[in-house]
Amino acid sequence: VSMGTIRGANFALDNDGRVHAVWNGSRSTKQDGQHGPPMFYTRSKEDGSGFEEQRIITGHWPVDGGGAIGIDSSSRVFVFWHSGEEGAGDSNRSIFAKISEDNGFSFDREKIISPKGTGVCGCCSMQTAVDRDENIYVVYRTARDGEHRDINLLLSQDNGKNFEDQIMDKWEVQACPMSSMSFGETDRHMLVGWETESKVRFAPLDKGILKKPKIQSPAEDGSKMKHPVFATSAKGEVLLVWTEGTGWKKGGNIGWRQFDSKMQPIGKVHRPNEDVPVWSFLAAYYDQKDDTFYVLH
Repeated sequence: VSMGTIRGANFALDNDGRVHAVWNGSRSTKQDGQHGPPMFYTRSKEDGSGFEEQRIITGHWPVDGGGAIGIDSSSRVFVFWHSGEEGAGDSNRSIFAKISEDNGFSFDREKIISPKGTGVCGCCSMQTAVDRDENIYVVYRTARDGEHRDINLLLSQDNGKNFEDQIMDKWEVQACPMSSMSFGETDRHMLVGWETESKVRFAPLDKGILKKPKIQSPAEDGSKMKHPVFATSAKGEVLLVWTEGTGWKKGGNIGWRQFDSKMQPIGKVHRPNEDVPVWSFLAAYYDQKDDTFYVLH
């Protein structure tokens, strides 16, 4: 299983600063009775001296497309992944969830949270976020009938017990684009970013509300835009960063653009001619002390 930009580790912090992480194993790590690679979970020790022993958190079916983890203010841990019976195809995949009510000490039984029949694009990653109002968001790419590779958003307002869904963006293509998604949060909006037809797109959503979004793109030009990530400032400004030209065994370059609190662009698109190595992923953050956005690559 190639790790790279799609199947790498995903982590979240709880209120005490403990790190909770999930990641893909390889086929050689599967236990008896399991098919294909599992997904592992661990959390850092209370004293910060290291991590607890890793444990397989997923069920019987293979997990080869990455997972996601989120934590709310009550230290509930939400783990998500997509899977399906081996050999059944993307259109038969589903999004699964496991929830811990005790900060990762134990988890309940896994359950399917995606609508029946949507499928899941096997080599696209998914992402989750919990906003300040305790709404839980999960975004993924569908694979309905093998060719409807749409972006679907799931929303729970009851601590993960139930999920609604809304198709955000449609794309008919008979191939997996190996794309990733991301979230960001301001006081006013929950931001979700994705890729459609080789262009990065995003939408600012009213928190806790599912409706057809107003979709924006940071740039109309650009070569093979992928892997959007957000950073948000205390003033509600947003930095959206993405890669250009990256692909299978191929590096690329960085693109970024800044937006104000009303999600209107500030200035032009920036392409600083900085290399993104093969299989690398961008990150961005805002430093309140010097009122500056930073991009890590």
